[in-house]
Amino acid sequence: MKQNKKRCSKCGRTMSLTNFGRSKSTKSGISHYCKRCISEASRLRRAKYPDENGIYNWLNSGIPRKYIYLALRLKHRRKRRCDLCNVSESKFQRLLNVDHCHINGRPRGLLCATCNSHIGWYERNATIIKNYLSIE
Repeated sequence: MKQNKKRCSKCGRTMSLTNFGRSKSTKSGISHYCKRCISEASRLRRAKYPDENGIYNWLNSGIPRKYIYLALRLKHRRKRRCDLCNVSESKFQRLLNVDHCHINGRPRGLLCATCNSHIGWYERNATIIKNYLSIE
């Protein structure tokens, strides 16, 4: 007969199996920790290491690994402000983007999402804009 209750290894409470996530690494296929404990541990980890998620996103972005750590140092040195509009990262819903050269991957600076998209648009349309501005 199957049990429909389990004890959390972290908080010690006994709860129904719906309060536990799945886990491929356990024999039963059910996590040792309840969803609430996992959520709390994740929240504490994100507070302690705020740049951790950014590193994983950057590793998949095509920026060479050696520049990712340079970008993290930039973030701390520049007090988490956008290089163009000078607004603090805390004012935005998303983290600052690392603006980088698409030829060699070297970081140029930190930009908010708005400034980053404007720079990208300008880079793609620079010739058209220069031609327009040269018209007298």
